[in-house]
Amino acid sequence: MWPALWSFAQESHALSGRGAVLMERESLLDPERDGGRPVMNYIAADDVPAGDDFRTLMLSHDPSRQVVLIIGGGGADEIAIVVEAGK
Repeated sequence: MWPALWSFAQESHALSGRGAVLMERESLLDPERDGGRPVMNYIAADDVPAGDDFRTLMLSHDPSRQVVLIIGGGGADEIAIVVEAGK
């Protein structure tokens, strides 16, 4: 799934600046319902309030090789991680 995530994150970063990719848990667990890949949305850091833990990640990761991925939705707690391609 890395190529699709990376491509989406790079395109979104070019349009909106630093931010994070949001994937809903349900879409991630059952991607077939949404055409074979999880639904991805982009949250720009400028739209996140100062002091939010996720905003800190959005502003400190290296967008040339990393993606901030937030997994959440459905009323469940959200988890944010920084991911990058393996070598």
